[in-house]
Amino acid sequence: MQYFAFAGIMYGFAILFIVFGILIYRGKTNLIHSYHQTKVKDKEGYGKAFGKTFGCSSLTFMISGSIPLIMNTESSIVFAIVVFGCFFILFLFLIFKIQKKYNNGI
Repeated sequence: MQYFAFAGIMYGFAILFIVFGILIYRGKTNLIHSYHQTKVKDKEGYGKAFGKTFGCSSLTFMISGSIPLIMNTESSIVFAIVVFGCFFILFLFLIFKIQKKYNNGI
């Protein structure tokens, strides 16, 4: 039962990240804190790059939520959290890269 609860939470966050990623991609850059946009000149390019990366990061939640359901062992949630951490660091790196490109720094 705990596997389904963990998966449900992870899938819920995945849906949120997909929705926010699509909104940002379509131009709602006001969802990103204004501090992170202080020097951005190309708001459209910034929104598309940020939204794409943010939406794709939902895969992190989906993969991590699926691992306990597939493995169905006691250690599967720990493994899912480790996988989540690795992918999350990757997507943070990508967000920092976008910030550096469009905002001239983090």
